Amino acid sequence: MNTTIKRGALIVFEGADGVGKSSISKDIATRIEESGRSTLHYAFPGSEEKTVGKLVYEVHHDKKSYQNISKTSLQALHIAAHIDAIHRKIIPALDSGVTVILDRFWWSTYVYGIVDNVDALVLKALIKAERLVWGDTKKRCCFPDRSRLSAP
Repeated sequence: MNTTIKRGALIVFEGADGVGKSSISKDIATRIEESGRSTLHYAFPGSEEKTVGKLVYEVHHDKKSYQNISKTSLQALHIAAHIDAIHRKIIPALDSGVTVILDRFWWSTYVYGIVDNVDALVLKALIKAERLVWGDTKKRCCFPDRSRLSAP
């Protein structure tokens, strides 16, 4: 009897705020779960209490309390939240055969950083750290398809 667990698939939904990616990705996760496969729906930066992701979400959305944070530091915090979730939740889920539906990826960090005039070389260095943590993990599919884009 073969007890080897097949690695789960990573499916990424990416896009700007308000375009429907969260609703669609949650619906897809529900449908996959209903078909009998285990799924984890995760949205970057995260919303679990007492995590880096929740802290970053609060920093990002409470502009009055955190108005003195530089745009570069904010993007570094986003990458820190991603790395934390990758280590704690995403890689362990994939390794146990769970399909991970991810709402956002490092592309958002790059795009929002560029829009906020963060130095592109700094953004690329931050993203390189996250990509190192991903290791050999490959996306099964991505919506919209980013396969033709080169990594920063």
